[in-house]
Amino acid sequence: MLGAFVLWEKRSSHPMLELSFFSSPRFSAAVSSMAIVLFALMGGLFVLTQYLQFSLGYSALAAGLRIAPVAGVLLVTAPLSTPLVRLLGTKAVVCTGLGVIAAGMLIVSSTTVHGGYMDALPAFILIGAGTGLAMAPSTDSVMGSVPPELAGAGSATNGAFLQTGGALGVAVLGSLLNGRYKGHLAPLLQGHQIPADVLHTINGSLGGALAVAQQVGGAMGTGLASAARQGFVLGMDLSSETAGYVVIGAALLVLVVLPSRARKPRAGK
Repeated sequence: MLGAFVLWEKRSSHPMLELSFFSSPRFSAAVSSMAIVLFALMGGLFVLTQYLQFSLGYSALAAGLRIAPVAGVLLVTAPLSTPLVRLLGTKAVVCTGLGVIAAGMLIVSSTTVHGGYMDALPAFILIGAGTGLAMAPSTDSVMGSVPPELAGAGSATNGAFLQTGGALGVAVLGSLLNGRYKGHLAPLLQGHQIPADVLHTINGSLGGALAVAQQVGGAMGTGLASAARQGFVLGMDLSSETAGYVVIGAALLVLVVLPSRARKPRAGK
């Protein structure tokens, strides 16, 4: 479907997606890096909010407050990226931001079932700081690489890449987590006569497994809750490690392709 869409847009006299944008390394590298930032950020937050609530036992409000450092640090570092770009260039700042995000995701990937909030806090700070450093210069590169009369199309393309990156982050990282989680529980559940709907609830999410464990009670319920938490943390480690390496790949792409500094295009060029 994407291939057919591209072919249609190439032949259209008034394309919805201006494919000529992608002939600019500045545009292509920047828009791709932002999509991957959202891939890691949205996928990571999707996993980490569940970790805070179900594994560490915080309420929804308490979990939201504890993940707030991501936004707080982002608000501080994003304005700082502008003078840093003037001093060091876009490539250096965006690469640094991506590297910091990757470091945060790899810290999350070392989480154990015995870890606590303070073990995850450094990762939240790094993810927020890296996002602030990478997003603003990348956005400036995207919008600065398109002619003024096509700024609307450039902004829309940027927005579409951001949304796609975030959606893929939730889908891919969530699938990796769920696969590892179910794989960890499968051998433990074999040999037990468990109704299909209850088994679906256990395999569906950590929250579902904990609810079943609470209803079962006793040693069996305690064992199920412990195994479910362990499986979830193993899945979170896998998804976070994957996100970290994907962001490292984006940093390498930016390092190779993104110009450090570029002139803004003139109208009609």
